[in-house]
Amino acid sequence: MDVGLLIFSLSIGTTYAASYLRGLENRVDNGSGFISDVLTVSCPGKVLVCGGYLVLESANIGVTIATNTARFYVSVCSKSKPLPSIARACEVLLIEVLSLQFRSTYKFLYDWNSKEVDSETLSYINEENLSVENKNVFVQRCLALSLSFIRKHLGSENFIAKIRKSASKNTWLSLTLEANNDFYSQVVELKKRGLPLKSKSLAMLPEFLPCPVVNGAVSVQKTGLGSSAAMVTALVGALLKWFGVVALHDGDGTGMDGADILADRRLVHNLAQLVHANAQGKIGSGFDVAAAVYGTQMYRRFNGEHFTACLEDRVNPSALHAAVTSTSLWDVQVVPLSLPPHMDMVLGDVCGGSSSTSMAKAVLKWRKERPEEAAALWAELSAANTAIYGHLETLRALSQEDEVVYRAACLWMANTVSETWSLPHSGGLALQSVVVRMMALKSSFHTARSLMRSMGLSAGVDIEPAFQTAIADATEALPGVICAGVPGAGGSDALFALYIQSPDWEAVKE
Repeated sequence: MDVGLLIFSLSIGTTYAASYLRGLENRVDNGSGFISDVLTVSCPGKVLVCGGYLVLESANIGVTIATNTARFYVSVCSKSKPLPSIARACEVLLIEVLSLQFRSTYKFLYDWNSKEVDSETLSYINEENLSVENKNVFVQRCLALSLSFIRKHLGSENFIAKIRKSASKNTWLSLTLEANNDFYSQVVELKKRGLPLKSKSLAMLPEFLPCPVVNGAVSVQKTGLGSSAAMVTALVGALLKWFGVVALHDGDGTGMDGADILADRRLVHNLAQLVHANAQGKIGSGFDVAAAVYGTQMYRRFNGEHFTACLEDRVNPSALHAAVTSTSLWDVQVVPLSLPPHMDMVLGDVCGGSSSTSMAKAVLKWRKERPEEAAALWAELSAANTAIYGHLETLRALSQEDEVVYRAACLWMANTVSETWSLPHSGGLALQSVVVRMMALKSSFHTARSLMRSMGLSAGVDIEPAFQTAIADATEALPGVICAGVPGAGGSDALFALYIQSPDWEAVKE
């Protein structure tokens, strides 16, 4: 494995205005003289800084940071292009999905005269000649379940009328999937271009690069930002917006009632959660989808037992619609959050890659086999995670009480190593209260990191590999660094560092 820390996502901690689900509209000529409405829906990736594994249970919280620089985009338009013979003979909707990062195009045919939307009525065109590599279960299930929900929500007559309006122009419904480069490792691309493996080299790469081809096959090395959840959420949002179920404006939704904005996002969130679960074949914690919709937050999961019927291959449309629109079944807790002023985070690509699913299975197996040991460790870890959230909120409150003192404290800490933060200084009690709270935050992160390592050792899972430990320890020894560690379930996907901003922060990156 080519190990090295390559900073790939910057300044994700302090600006949150754009770090949630949003959409925009435009009108373009698609090249054949047909003017089509084009809409784009995008959502951020995520970093779970605390709550790994524990967030699977509703008794525990997770703190998730949404990324500013890594977003997933889905653009929708009607496109004029030749139709296959079956489309000219039947009343069908042709759907084309272009996945630029995977260098793939998926083509579907939907028979709108059928009463349901499923794998039979929504099928791949020329499916018998497609290999597994030319199929995408997340895209297929997202289309099937989203169209099923939309048809039930609008009513069959209105739904078919919207399709006829498009199909009458002999067009395809075209969806283009694009992901910022940060979702995937760019090491191969940098080497190919002869560029040094430094963060500044990433800024020289074109946007939305496709994954590299290695030995004749597309090589997908993810960086752990939740690309699958972001793609599903953006695709669900784009389809709902295209059919007029939700509005989803760019920015803050100016001109919309606040309740309407929340209702739109709630609808996208609920459907995206069920689509993502259906494609995976299980109901996970859901924090990644929640972050894609709502941005940075404190998260507590929903009760998945209410939605097991939505995991079936053929989901009943009425059951799906009832589940998505229910106001009582979704007991998820999402509390908006932002890092305190002058605090920021960077992420590093360690050029590895881990399977969160297999790691989670091993941890849950350990919990079942050694329940007393596991319960004690989880209780300590849960308390540390809760403390981290509390310290972040308290620091934000302190910044609002006296901005001048808070800024002075941050400036002092940014230029000193954390080991000296406890030493006496002449800043006064107000400044000292900020320093003490920052030290408490660092201590809670240190406790959580230590407990995660212990859990990995007990469960036989490399939650924090040795090379990650070495990089994290070296980073934490730098001036202004609060903590460093592996996000989410751990492993070799990435490393994060939380630090106090200063003019000279290049040392943290390197």
